[in-house]
Formats: sequence, C-alpha cells, structure tokens
Amino acid sequence: MYACDTRVIRLMRDRTQGNSSARLLKQLKENHGEEWLDRLGHYFEECSNFVNRPSLFPVVCQEPPEPADVPTARWLLSVYGRDILSRIDHIKASLTSTLGTILKLDSTKKITKKLAGHSKGTALWVSSVGNELGQILNSVLTVQEGPGLDRMAAGLMERYRQAAVAPPKVLYVDCGCCITEGLSKLQARLGEWPDLHIRLDIWHFMRRLAVGCTTDAHPLYPAFMRALSSCIFEWDAGDLDLLRRSKTKQLQQEQRPGITRSMVDSHITKKELSTFCRRRTRGEESTLVQLERLLEELRGPKGRDLMGVPLLDEVRMDHIWRVQKRHIKCIQDVPGILLYTEVGSRNKSGIKLTSYRCARGSTSLESFHCHLNRFIPVKPSPPVNLSNHQTHEGELIVSWDKPSDFLSGPLRYEVRYSSNTTHSTWQVVSTFGKPKLSLDLKPNLNYTIQVRCSGLAEPPMWSEWSKPHNILLNTVSYIPETAVALPGEYVTVYCVFNDHSSNASMAMWTLNLHQPLNHSQYYPVNQWVSKITVRAPETGIYDLLTCAPELTFPYPYSKIYVEGAFIDIKCTTSGDIDAMVCKWSNKKRIKLKFQSKWAVMPCKEMKERERAGENVGVMGPPCMEVRSTQKTCTIQPLNLACYKLWLEMPSALGLITSKPLFLSPLDHVKPHTPTNVRALSKSSGVMKVTWKHPPLPVQGVQCEFRYCLSSNERDEWKVQSSVRDPWGEVVIPDICQEYMVQVRCKHISGKGYWSDWSKFVKSTPLNSKAPERGPDFWRIRQDDPDRRKSNVILLFEDFGVSGDSYCVDGFIILRQALNGSVKKIKTDLVSSYSFEWDQDFQTVTVEAFNSIGSSINNINMTLEKQPKRPCMHWFHVLAINSTCVSLSWSLLDSSSIPLFMVVQWSSQRQQGPEDPGLSEQKWVRLPYTDRPVYLQGDFYGYEDFVFYLYPVFADGEGEPMSTSATRRDPEAYIIPLFIFILCGVLFFSLVIMQKKMKKLVLKNVPNPKKCSWAEGLNFKKVDTFEHSFQPLKGLQALPLLLPSEKISKIIIVDKTQTEDLMESGRLLSKTPSIAINLDALITSTPNINEIQPVDPIVDLHQSGTDTSTQSSVTYSKVLLSDPKQDQQPIHLHYKDDSGGYSNDEGNLSANNLDISVPFSNGVRGPDSCYSVEIDKSRRSCSYNSAEDISETSEEEVKGDVKQEKDLYYPAMEYPAENEEGEEEEQSDHCAKSELLKNAVLNREDCSVESHLLVSPEGLSELSSELLLDSTCGLSPLYLPQYRTAPPTGILTAQT
Repeated sequence: MYACDTRVIRLMRDRTQGNSSARLLKQLKENHGEEWLDRLGHYFEECSNFVNRPSLFPVVCQEPPEPADVPTARWLLSVYGRDILSRIDHIKASLTSTLGTILKLDSTKKITKKLAGHSKGTALWVSSVGNELGQILNSVLTVQEGPGLDRMAAGLMERYRQAAVAPPKVLYVDCGCCITEGLSKLQARLGEWPDLHIRLDIWHFMRRLAVGCTTDAHPLYPAFMRALSSCIFEWDAGDLDLLRRSKTKQLQQEQRPGITRSMVDSHITKKELSTFCRRRTRGEESTLVQLERLLEELRGPKGRDLMGVPLLDEVRMDHIWRVQKRHIKCIQDVPGILLYTEVGSRNKSGIKLTSYRCARGSTSLESFHCHLNRFIPVKPSPPVNLSNHQTHEGELIVSWDKPSDFLSGPLRYEVRYSSNTTHSTWQVVSTFGKPKLSLDLKPNLNYTIQVRCSGLAEPPMWSEWSKPHNILLNTVSYIPETAVALPGEYVTVYCVFNDHSSNASMAMWTLNLHQPLNHSQYYPVNQWVSKITVRAPETGIYDLLTCAPELTFPYPYSKIYVEGAFIDIKCTTSGDIDAMVCKWSNKKRIKLKFQSKWAVMPCKEMKERERAGENVGVMGPPCMEVRSTQKTCTIQPLNLACYKLWLEMPSALGLITSKPLFLSPLDHVKPHTPTNVRALSKSSGVMKVTWKHPPLPVQGVQCEFRYCLSSNERDEWKVQSSVRDPWGEVVIPDICQEYMVQVRCKHISGKGYWSDWSKFVKSTPLNSKAPERGPDFWRIRQDDPDRRKSNVILLFEDFGVSGDSYCVDGFIILRQALNGSVKKIKTDLVSSYSFEWDQDFQTVTVEAFNSIGSSINNINMTLEKQPKRPCMHWFHVLAINSTCVSLSWSLLDSSSIPLFMVVQWSSQRQQGPEDPGLSEQKWVRLPYTDRPVYLQGDFYGYEDFVFYLYPVFADGEGEPMSTSATRRDPEAYIIPLFIFILCGVLFFSLVIMQKKMKKLVLKNVPNPKKCSWAEGLNFKKVDTFEHSFQPLKGLQALPLLLPSEKISKIIIVDKTQTEDLMESGRLLSKTPSIAINLDALITSTPNINEIQPVDPIVDLHQSGTDTSTQSSVTYSKVLLSDPKQDQQPIHLHYKDDSGGYSNDEGNLSANNLDISVPFSNGVRGPDSCYSVEIDKSRRSCSYNSAEDISETSEEEVKGDVKQEKDLYYPAMEYPAENEEGEEEEQSDHCAKSELLKNAVLNREDCSVESHLLVSPEGLSELSSELLLDSTCGLSPLYLPQYRTAPPTGILTAQT
C-alpha cells in the first residue's frame, strides 16, 4: 500500500512539454535518494560519537534501514486520474464557460492513430471548436466527420443559450461551407444560429486549386502559391505605409546609400508584414478576374520550366476551377466584423507600429491539434530498413534505422529471430543505443528477423515488430558481393566460410565459374576467411569470383563490375537520314541505359577533347526503345554531327559506364530499298535488270542484284557484283525460264550497310516470234445421261516452254461448233483443262501462245456423239517388272489401219473408260504396230492398274478396249525351277568328278622341289625354268603342252519370262545379232570395234531391273617367252550390267564394253525394249551389252621386259587320304600342277558351263551351235576362251 501527498500529484497538473509520470517518478527517486543519504550520514555521525565514548562493553550500532520503494509511473498516473475525477466538475465548468464571437471548426486523424488498447479503432476523427483567442471550446472523438458532429453542435448551441450570450457571427470551416441551392448540412446542424456566416478557410481553398498542378516539386509551384495569395488578399495601405516609413528610417540610420522603394520593400520580412500589417480580401469580382487571368497566363509559355514541363495539368485544372470558383464568395471577409485584435505596439526607428492578431481562418485550431498530437505519449513506430552484412573477420551484423517520428531521446531495442516459420520458436536479444547487433546464425537456414523499439521511460511502450527481414546464409559469403573497378585495377575480395565443416585453407578460387586461379593469389585471413586480390579485365562488363571447392546451385559469387568496359554498339542510320537505330549485345543479367551526346565537329577532335576531360557536345534525346528484348534504341531527331554513344548502369557507387563509341551517322547509312525493279530476258541469252536508285544519300549508291529460278529454293540465289549504274546484265542459260530478281544498294563509298532486298520481281522474256506448234493433248469424257451433257477433260503433254527465239506463255483453247461459232479460252501452262460439252459436234484446237502471237501448227480433236464401231480383237498388258509393261493388241479387220493408238491408264480400278480418276490418269499416243510395245513408267502394284486402248482412224475413233496388267501363270515357273535344281545337282557332281580326274592325271607328275637335280635352283625365275628344260642335243624340242584341242562343249539353257508369247508364235522378225571375232581374243591388242553385228535371235521381252546376273570365271594366265613379240597375257572376265560381280584375286581388271544399236522401226531388243516414257518423248532405243575384257597394257609389258619374272606353278590341293599307300606315293612324286580350270557362267535366263583351254576350231563349232540351236533370250554373249601360246612359250599360272 502506498500513500501519495497531494503536492506530488499537483506536480503533474502543469502540462508543460516533457512533464509526464515517468519524469515525476525520476524526480521522486532522486528526492528520496538525497533524503535517504542525508539521514544515513546523520545516523553514521551519531553512531561514531557513541563508539568513541569510553564504555565497559563495546558499542554495536544497528544497520541503517533500506531506502523506501517508490511507486511505479503507472501507479502515479492512476493517482493523477483520481485527482482529475475529484475536480471534474470544476474542469467542466471552466471549459464550458469559454465562448467567442468568431469560431473555427477543424478535424484531424493524427490523434486517433495513437489510440491503443481497447480504444484502438473506435474513433477516426478528432473534431475541435475554437474561438478568436485561440481557446478551445469543445473537442470530441467521432467515428465520422459529418453526422458524428450533431451532438457536439447541439451541446455548443445549448452552452450559448444557458450562458445567455449572443451567438457567434462567423464560423470558419475547411469543408461544407455552402451548396448551390438551399442550406448546407452544417447550416442545418447549426439551425439555432440563422445569422451565422459560414466561411471557407482560405488556405484550404488555395490547396484545392494546387491539386491541379502536375507536381508540388515543380520550380514554379512556390511562385504559383504566392500569386494565388496576391489574387485573394491585399494589404492595408496605412499599415504598410507606416512599416515602409519605419524601414526607410532604419536604412537611413544604417547609412545605406540610394534608398529606393523597391530597396525598402526588399528589406521588409514576412514576419514584420504579418505582425504589423492587416490584410483584407479583394472582393468577389476582383478575386474572380485575377484568378482567371493567372490561370490563363500559366497555361501558356509562362507556365513551363526550362525543360518545357508545364506547371498545370490543363484538363484537371479546368475541372477544379469549374467546381471551386463558386466558393470565391465563401472566402470573402464579412463586412462589419473586425478580424484583427491589437495585442501590443512597438517603436521602431521613432515610428509606433501596432501588433495585430488575426482571427481569420482555422490555423490556430490546426496548431492545437499538432500540440495535442505531441502531448499524448508516443508509441514509437517500428524500426525500418533492416539489413545485414558481414565483416572481413566473418562476423554477421544486423542493422536497422530508428523510426523517424520519435524525437524523445535514445531508444532500446529487442531483436527476435527464428529459422522455423511454421512453429515460431523465437530467440530474443536486447540491445541499447546503436541500431545494430551481432548474430551467430547457421548456413542454409532461412532466418526471419524482426526488431522493435521503445523509449527509456518506464513502463516501456514497445513499438510494433518491424517488417520481417529474411537472412539466408550460403555455405560461403563474399565481401563485397559487388564491386566496381576500372580496367586493369586490382580488387580484393574476402570469402567467408559460414559452414564450419570447411575452413579457409580449403578455398579454391575460380573465375567465371570455370577458370581456376593461381594459389599464389589468395591466402587465409583466419580460420573461416580467405582473401584474394585479382585484376579487373580489360573487356567484359563484369567478372564472377567463387571460392567454394564444390559449386552447388544456386552459385554464390562476388561480382566485379568494370567501369569503361567494352560493349559492341552497332548503329544503323535510316534511309531518310533522320533517325539512327543502335543495337548492342548484353548477355549478362543487368539492365543498361543507353546514352548519347553529339557535337558539330569531327569525331577525332571530339574524342581527343573528351579524353582531355573537356565537356563537349549536347546530350542527345532520351532513348526511344523499339524492343526492349532486342536491346535497341532509336535516336531521333538526328543531327549530322559526331555522336558519342555509351551504356551506363546505376550502382551504389555511382553510374557504371561502358567504353564510349564515337561515330558519324553518315558512315552507317542503310539506304532505302531500290524501286521500279524490272527484269527482261533477251533472245541473246542475257537478262537485263533495271531499277531506280534511292534519293539518299546524296553522294550516290552502288547496287547489286541476285536472281534464281522461280522453281528453285530461295537459298540458291546467285549474286552479281555491285555496279554504280541503275542497271545490270547477266547471262542466263534459258531465256524462257522465269527468274526471281531482287536488288539492294549501299553507300557509293562502300561505308554503311546494304539496304534490304527489294521485293522480288519475275523476269519477262523478249520473244522474237510466236510458237511454231501447239501441244499434243487427249481428252477424257464424263457423260451425264440425265442432263445429256458431258464433262470433257483435256490432258496436255509435257510441252516445252522455249524454242529457238521464243517462249511459250500458255495455251489458247478454241472450241468451234458446227455453225462456225468459236469459243476462245486462254490458260496458263497447265497439265489439264475441263469444260462442259453439250454433246453437239465440236472441234477442239489447242494453240500455244506468247507475247508475239499463237502457234499455227496445232492438233485438232473432234467431239461428236455417235456410235463407235468395234475394231479391236483383243488387248493384252503383260507386267515385265515394276517399271515396264508390254502392250500388244490385235484388230478385227487388218484392212483398216488406225492412224495412231492412245493408251490411257490409271492406278485405280474404274467402272469404264469415261469415268477415270484425273489425279492418277496417264496417257500416251503411240503409232500403230503389230509388234508388242514396251511402256516404261511407275507400275508398282501393277494389279491395281487399268489400261484403256483407243484406236484413232482417219474417220474417227474406234470403240476402246480395257484390260488389267498381269504376269504369266505361277505354274509356268515350276518347270524352270525344276531345271534349275537339276542343273545345281549336276554342277556339284561335275565338280567332284573333276577333282578325282585331276588327282588321277597329276598323280605321276614329279615335284621339282623334291628332285636331286633341282637343288639350288630358283624356279620362280623364268630363265631358270627354261634352262632346266632345254632339250639335249640330238633330241627334238617339243612344247610342254600338246596342241590345243576341243575338251568340252558349252551348254546354254534358256530361262525366259516370255514363254507364252514365244509359244503363240507372235515373235518379231529377226533382228541383228552380235558375233565374236575370235582373232581379237588371241592377238595382243584386241580392238573392241572389231566385234561386228550379225543376226542373233533376240527375245521380245526385257529381263528388267528385277533380274540379277552373276558371273564367276576361273582363269589361267599365259606368259609368252619371246620378249620381242607384242603379245601380252590376256585376262578375260565376264561382267553383266545388272548387278553381276567378279573376283580375280587382285590380278584381273574390268572394262565395260557398251554396244549401242539404234532401232529405226521402234521395236526394242531384249535389254533395251522399245520404250514410250511418260515424262520424256524418246523415240530411239539403245542396246547395251556388258562384256569385260581385261588385258595388260602394252606399256606395262615394255617396262617389264628386262626385269626378272617370278614363276608360280599351278597346284591342286585336295584332302589327304587315310590310306598309307597313297601317303608314301605322295612323298616320292613332285608337286601337282593344275593345268585346267573350269569357268561357270550363271544367269537367271541362261546357265553356261564351259571348260577352258578350248581350241579355236572347237570354239568355232561351239559358236555355230550357239547361234543356230540356242533359244536363249540372252543378249549376244562374249565367251571368254583361253588358248596356249606358241610352242616356244612357257605356261604359267599366276596366283
């Protein structure tokens, strides 16, 4: 329990600044402490007197009592509240007895914001009423400004009524002064005072007009507010004259020379004017005129600053003035009411000046609200701008800024932090004085930190917690994280290891995340900090430094910006030379600002003066970004001067600029695209291209053009060299081809850029005459019986677009009726054209035309509806392979021969010849023949093709016939397959028998290597071989081999695919064959031209590309012993065109022999049938026979004559027998030599087995048999034959 003297409580009644319960508590503690110390000293003095006196027993004094506790500041406040309650009636009477003649009403929100506890949020406005003396009549808290004042207005009127005082005459307010019609809400609320004049506070009226300004930071804003005040007020002339006289005498006393009125006015201060001079309003009409005049002047040039920025927002100001000018009468002074009160006088320089206090406006109430706001104890705002940094020793410091609205002395702070956001377990740390604190946090945890503050008074009134500040320490941190340096300058960076599992000795510094740095550049500062010094690069906007041994995403790094870094800026001046577009490359994640400066001087001079530190030129206009993603800016308007261009970036240390670029816009012009481009192809094979130069630059341009075929891809352009004339020529292979042409230009000096390519134009041929003939065409009829009309589709052949001196632009289709009327239709070069035919007689003619005229030699086709006479007996189509079919037909009456035959086919089965599918329709015109005709094309899936045959006679068409493509019956292949199997069995039997025969024949041949007389001899040399076998004297020299004789006969088996045609007897007449000149195979220099055609039997059907031929030739080599002879070893080998192969173990070369035989009658041989191609109109065929004859060249023989030749003996290897007798016999005999070899020729349609070493006579007989008896459908066959050399020769076999 505490008791308090009334005198203590009275100390709190004095409401001066700083008088609070906390201050009283501090004063009480100080007073109590002084009193306790005074009494303690007196007690010790008395005790010392007793102790110093003689006594029988020692004197013991008690301990002094402890000082009494002083109650808290809150207890003192509660006692002061009870004191107020005890005097509440007196306080109310004092407040309610204050009245006035001029009242002021004002409201504010500043005080309600300080409400705390349960009262927080219960009120929004504090409204007060004062009088002309600055006294407060009433002050209430309301939820809203309007209706919440009803009770206050009623109580105020009741007070005046009870006090029997005359009601007030004027009330100044900041809103609600008047309305257009009737009474305002405030006038209705104060209805008991009908004579009360409600006036609008003039300062609030001026603030309403100021809202129409663009910004209050405008340079003309203060002058505008002064001008508004001058338009509303005027000074009292008498008061102003007295003040001027006083100021004049003051200047005279100061002995100022040349005193003028303007000089006197300039020495009068604002405070002197407001103290000694009275003001009055100018009147409603004068104020309205002057305000409108002021606003009108400020809308013109006078209302703009030096940069041209206007002071007034015209649209907004027009609206504000239209609404507020009705309040001009509300700001005028009320006549007869004194607004100024004399408060004193002062004698200045011998002139008495009266001091006045103004009762106009609500300024005094606003001052009261400000005092009230400061009087109420302040709850500090929370600290702001929380941040953190690390020192070079690795210490983490958290810092903040104290609240700006607290001016009552130092603050104390509490810092709380937590790493758990879901379940906050806050750790709180207190600090006093400096707004910073050192914390020890763990890495890779997201900490939330908040700070609050309070004054030093008790009890503390803590502010709200600050906004959360997050700290996430990486495994390593860098100091500084960002630095700015000049190129080549040294920069020091510290790396702090926050994870103490690593230390500074483990640091591995890298540059730009991948380039390791030398260990000599860095060292540890302490256990957790590593230091490095690097040099800033000469190029590049910045570098990245890392020190962690292992980088994990996201990568922490230190970024070093380079001031004056080189960035490539490329500028292009427009063709009108009125704008320049500049682009730059910036792959870094930073935003750069483009800047420019220009000066009328050479770029070299400007560059030198800039380097000397001189500020040259004028800043260019702001960057007009075209596309921010492309980092592009446009300079417009453009000055034809030297430009300095650079990029800059703001940073904490100032602007970071790149290396400047100096250029002239005229050196970077990109002209406009050339116009009026034309291309003309002349008959001389030259294409001339003309164009019109762009007008700028005035110095002229040089141009180049490119061209390509319209059908080709656009990447196949051919570019011609640039020329200064507005035309160019180029040689083209075909003047009728349509070319795409484009032209571009650049400055004549070669500086700047090429313009864009012009729009492509198509070349136009210059024809010298009209086409000679029209296209060949055929028709397809689609009859509609119901309508009695037909749809006719014309199919055109592939028609060449060019002649000797003309081109074809398209077709003219003429349809002439029986009455002579002609319908003319012009088309492009199309493949088909359709029209509707009314089935009347009509003649269709198709002409080819160009710019000169149309063709004269044209094909006519008659369309008539009449029965077609049957004329075909049969029509067959036989599929040879996927690319060739055989066509054959027969007439019913051979006496009437058609002029030609038209074959039409489609890959879809149709119901009739008059309803085909146009997309898959093909046709060809053939001359009539009794022989089968071979048609080449794409016949894959021949079963789906339907063929139609149209015979055309002189008097009209015959009835067409259709059929499908077929192959021969599969049963027909059984017999050739059976024969093939038998041939295979026979072949293997002959091989086995041949081995046994060789074994028996060569059994008694001695092996020279095992003979005693052959010791020491090299049988690989020819001379050794000849010396060893020279005959003895008296003996006759005989050849090693007997004269050649017939050993075997060649058997040829026919395997043809056209057996059905041969059996039916429908074979063509005999065609020339090819015989073999046997002497050509024996002579040393065989001549291919010596092979002469004779009459072989030729098959009608081509084997096709789906057949395959393989030849396998076993051969020997004959080496002549006489070097004077020109004969050379002959290598013979057969190779077929259709995929055959040869294997000569590296000793046989191949040469293809091609024999071409033209056939004038249009019928083609077996390997090159009479062909009617779809895409090419060929009327000749070639017969190709491939025979490979290989020989050693004559030059090789001459070069090897004098050299020794190696000799190899033919040998035969066979499996060893198990019988011991044969093994013993083999040891006594010489090596076996293989003298004969077999040659086997395999082919699908023929099988030939031949034994070599056949005599010429036997070969002649064999050739006769082949030519007379064989029914094989092969091409003439060159049979490789081998014969021995003359008796003086030596037989060798080369491996």
